[in-house]
Amino acid sequence: MWILALLIVFGIQLALSRIHVIGSLASLLLGPLFAVGLLAFAHDMASSGKADIGKLFAGFKDKLGALLILALLYIAMILAVFVVGGILMFVMLGGTELLHVTDPGQAFQTLLADGDALGFLLVMLVMFALFMLVATAYWYAPALVFFANQGAAAAMRHSFTASWQNWLPLLLL
Repeated sequence: MWILALLIVFGIQLALSRIHVIGSLASLLLGPLFAVGLLAFAHDMASSGKADIGKLFAGFKDKLGALLILALLYIAMILAVFVVGGILMFVMLGGTELLHVTDPGQAFQTLLADGDALGFLLVMLVMFALFMLVATAYWYAPALVFFANQGAAAAMRHSFTASWQNWLPLLLL
């Protein structure tokens, strides 16, 4: 049943990824709903010993609003990291040259050709660190919204705190 459950969720995510732009956004919006569904499925199996595929859609029935708010906060934080990265790239690496380049591959070559590989690496490391902060805020948040009945912002705050209180296991993971 686990294989079937995972095939259903991954199949839906794969189908969404095939739709340009809208599919990626829908996938991000539905991510917490399916994460909760898999957790509810696992919880149901652990507590009753029976597998109910319908549990995969538990997030669509219960806590839908809070889970969608969580997804929107997550998307906003990801976009903020990209904005910060873009600003850093522009400021640190002579953004005026990059304004005239329309091809991303050519922009990357321009950065490396100008000897700014170290600056580019620094920007990428800053973005990675920021993405890690976003990931830790999101890591446990869907479960906290669904099972602990927390609001989206409180769940992200508690997820962030729990992740950093357990930094060594997280690092190993």
